[in-house]
Amino acid sequence: MCSGFGMIFWRDGAIEFIEPGVGGDVSHSDILERSKKKAIDTYYNRNFVRIEFPKWTSESYRLDVPTYDIPGWVDQEEVKEKATKLFLRILPLYIKYKIGVGEVYPKYSSYATEERTAWVSHVAYPEKGTPEEFALAQAEDDRLWEIFDAKLKEGDSLQNAEVEVFKTEFLTEMRRIRGYLRA
Repeated sequence: MCSGFGMIFWRDGAIEFIEPGVGGDVSHSDILERSKKKAIDTYYNRNFVRIEFPKWTSESYRLDVPTYDIPGWVDQEEVKEKATKLFLRILPLYIKYKIGVGEVYPKYSSYATEERTAWVSHVAYPEKGTPEEFALAQAEDDRLWEIFDAKLKEGDSLQNAEVEVFKTEFLTEMRRIRGYLRA
């Protein structure tokens, strides 16, 4: 897994990429798995190089390979220029996605606060009591938990639906860029 945004630059000049995962990283292995091209990854015959932008900035560009291991066919300036150009097309889409998702999570972070407070503050078991009193206390504890859990699941469902809208929009825009590999 590379850090940040990654792509594969092929010997024929093509660049392929996929959407980032939840943490914002792109797996070079996943790109190679989705690609229709046959990867040759031997020391002397490699037909691709891995590229990454670990900090999601154009300044953080790097070939994800030790300098001594860069294939001879690689024109480093050309690769950097093409990769950066593609990256700068994707970056605004990703920023828009992250901002949108970032606004969703706080909205639901306190979604079930009242229900959680009721459940947590409930004293489930009396210090002394009959088995019936313990059973009643446990039943009330279970009831409050179910209310809290239902409200929490409702919030998760609403939150996930909103996040999905941003994700779908992001993927729709990425699919329009040459080199994107669909899952």
